[in-house]
Amino acid sequence: MARVVLLQSPVCSLAQADGLFGPGGEFRPLPDAPLRPLEEMFRVRVIGFLRGRGLLPEGRARMLLNRLETGGCRL
Repeated sequence: MARVVLLQSPVCSLAQADGLFGPGGEFRPLPDAPLRPLEEMFRVRVIGFLRGRGLLPEGRARMLLNRLETGGCRL
């Protein structure tokens, strides 16, 4: 079932923290920085992971990556 949904609607939801917890349990916020490079890396890796598992056909992966390069898709 998930495979059918993925092929029809390649949408990914992500909860993103704006910091991390130190060894003593205190929360340390991340410095302000552009997230675009991290978003691109995440998208490419997720698409590659799904391709490697056989969950995303080559043509669909190529289409999604091309959309990312042209700015035509926000995942």
